[in-house]
Amino acid sequence: MSIATTNTLPNVQTVEELIKDYYRTQVIKSEIDLEHVDKVVNFNRASYNLPYISTSAPKAFTSRKDEIKYLLSGSNLVKENKLCAYHHEYIREGLQQLLVKHDELLKEGYKTVSSQEHNLFHQLSVNKLIMKKPNNMIETDIKFIKEKIVLLLEELNDIERKEKMDVVKATNWAQNKHSEQKAAYDKAIAELAASEANSLNDMYVNFSQYFDSIESRDYWFFDELKDMCGNASNKDIEEVLTHLNFTHLRKYLADDKQHKLWVKESEAENLDYKSIQYKK
Repeated sequence: MSIATTNTLPNVQTVEELIKDYYRTQVIKSEIDLEHVDKVVNFNRASYNLPYISTSAPKAFTSRKDEIKYLLSGSNLVKENKLCAYHHEYIREGLQQLLVKHDELLKEGYKTVSSQEHNLFHQLSVNKLIMKKPNNMIETDIKFIKEKIVLLLEELNDIERKEKMDVVKATNWAQNKHSEQKAAYDKAIAELAASEANSLNDMYVNFSQYFDSIESRDYWFFDELKDMCGNASNKDIEEVLTHLNFTHLRKYLADDKQHKLWVKESEAENLDYKSIQYKK
């Protein structure tokens, strides 16, 4: 048997308090997630290192936020910016000019790429030149990709922070939070009431036969009650006494020594404790 307590009831904040909490805890500058940066960089590097360049037209977006999310997804940043570790060029003037261009690029540090390396025969024609970029140019591209991803994440965070500043958003968040807290509180109250009812029912089933005897006196020593109630636990007896409005005191009795006893709350100030003989 255990009488329920209200110590663990959930807190219910006012909507006003929750609005203040919203702006204090939700509208903050987000830190850049370095793991996210590395993940997006790796996706784009994998695509960048392929001897293929996207030929699709730029996509149209309804908002800058949607565009940024698209660019940060998969390897879309590389594809949309036509970035590649390979130089792709269609030489309209024919094979002679292609050879001249090939020689110029070799002098600039570009490397010849065989068809076996790129395995994209459908991409090639007699006038299509594909060459590997110099390492320093590739490093510059990779640096650009990483810096661009960081800038996009910062811009996205700023857009989302400004969205959260919206008064309607704050009010809705606070009202929803308040409803959640109120529902949790109501549930806890219902559980508390059920627990209290069950505990009180157990008390009446197990101890009601002692109520009249206990209430017939103004004070009790605990050992007396233990003898009366048989195998009942100390905690159960204390709960019965509390239910019957007895309070636990420590007083000087007839033997001039302090002793613990349980006294009716209504008589606690009226009893002549010096006349009470302590019973072991």
